[in-house]
Amino acid sequence: MAEHRPEDDSFNLRATYGGDDVNLSGLGKFVAHLIILVVVSAGIVYGAYRYLRSREANVERQETPSTRLDRGRGEKPTPEQLFPEPRLQTTPIPDLSRYKADQQKVLEGYQDQGQGTVSIPIEEAKRKLLEEEAKKSSPEKPVTTEKPAPTGTMRSSQ
Repeated sequence: MAEHRPEDDSFNLRATYGGDDVNLSGLGKFVAHLIILVVVSAGIVYGAYRYLRSREANVERQETPSTRLDRGRGEKPTPEQLFPEPRLQTTPIPDLSRYKADQQKVLEGYQDQGQGTVSIPIEEAKRKLLEEEAKKSSPEKPVTTEKPAPTGTMRSSQ
């Protein structure tokens, strides 16, 4: 093993930059290749964009006018522009408020539903139901005696 001498440290303190530490031609080649790679990649992406755009234009020319859509190319596309027919629900919030208003009318009004069925306001229906329940549970309920049916089955009286 070599022994350490103090005069070697003074030599290292006086070390200077050497011109051959960095290979400038290699660095230049790397930067040139990087620029070429970026330009070629941008060209490929732009070419793919142009190809797909022309293909979509061909498809749109072949569509019938009734199915042709704007496909939301405006600044603020509407649901009619974005989605084809049949649209299930284009305005959900106003639809919900209309639905709730219609249901409230059914609950609060009289309606003939056909086939001998009518609807009455919910509050009146609750009141009538409570009156019927009160009548059923009242002690003045008359006792009815019925003869058994000829077949021997029992019938309930209500």
